[in-house]
Formats: sequence, structure tokens, C-alpha cells
Amino acid sequence: MSRVLLVEDEAAVALLVSITLEDEGHEVVVRPNGRKGLEAMRAGGFDVVVTDFMMPSLDGVEMIRAARAEGIAMPVVLTSAVPERRVPGRDEGLYQGFLQKPYHEDRLVQLVERLLNGAEGDDLREGRKAASSR
Repeated sequence: MSRVLLVEDEAAVALLVSITLEDEGHEVVVRPNGRKGLEAMRAGGFDVVVTDFMMPSLDGVEMIRAARAEGIAMPVVLTSAVPERRVPGRDEGLYQGFLQKPYHEDRLVQLVERLLNGAEGDDLREGRKAASSR
């Protein structure tokens, strides 16, 4: 069983995503913002992180940057209503997967599974149109 850190400030989204991932056999720990997410990343024990971009306190990109600066390395899926081309740091290799909101939960499960199995590359970065067409 893998451990997933879900960092999401929208309670309804966090609940839906955590239930979906748990149904697939993952243990999910939810944190409501980037500061709490960074604290959890520092504590360790996670196999993958799924984080929203726009959150109060510390956004998802800032959280990932801080974790990387501290030497914390684990695969990350970034989700956002903002198109990826407008997300700061997209060319820095901060995150390995991207889903534009709204996305289908099955697509997130597929990305998490692929990252856990060592997948890399641009096919892990999908906007809403690509994700909804599958």
C-alpha cells in the first residue's frame, strides 16, 4: 500500500479525491494548505504528493520549491484550474504530473499509479481537454 499526501484547500474536493484513492488501496493523508503540506512532507513517509496550486498560506508551487530546497524528493502531481502554461515554475521540474481542474478522478488515479511505477515525461502533464478525452 502506498501513502499519498493530498494537499487541497477545498474540503469537498479533498474528500472526493481521498475516497477515490483509498478505494484504489492507497493510504491518504490530507492537509488543507501548503504550510501544513510542507510540514507533512518534512515528516516523511509518503510515496507521492497530490497538491492543488492555488491555496491560502502557501501555494502548491511554493510548497514544492521549499521541499526541494530542503532535499525532499518524491513524485508530485499538481492540480489547478489555471492552465499549466500559466503556472509558475512549470519548467523547473518541480512536479512530474499535472491535471487541470476539473478533472475526472480516474485520471488522477492513473497518474498516481504511473508515478508510483516510475513513469516520467510530458504524457503526465495534461490539460482539461486531454484528460477529458480519455
